[in-house]
Amino acid sequence: MSSNAPKGSPWPPARSADSPLLRTAKLAKTYRTDGVPVEAVRGVDIDLGIGEFVAREGTMLHEICAYVSVWAHMNDFAAGLIDTRHLIFYGTLTLLPLYVATRAVDAWRWG
Repeated sequence: MSSNAPKGSPWPPARSADSPLLRTAKLAKTYRTDGVPVEAVRGVDIDLGIGEFVAREGTMLHEICAYVSVWAHMNDFAAGLIDTRHLIFYGTLTLLPLYVATRAVDAWRWG
């Protein structure tokens, strides 16, 4: 991956919409058990993308990922459009984990 960012820039290089966020090639992990090497993972390639870019177009998984994609909801904000659907989406994305965490802490605290 070539870098588009100026030298010494604190920001990562710009990505195209179809480029993965994380790419690994020939990932391998070996553990030693009693001095014997055991291969847990060998030769795994991973491309992790954003939302709708994870699944093939036309599949149900693609539709679901596109619907819950933070990237897709951000495009309107970037264009200067404020839509209540996106505000509700981001509010839910913020408040739901906070609610679940509060309930988990309360359950742990009060047993």
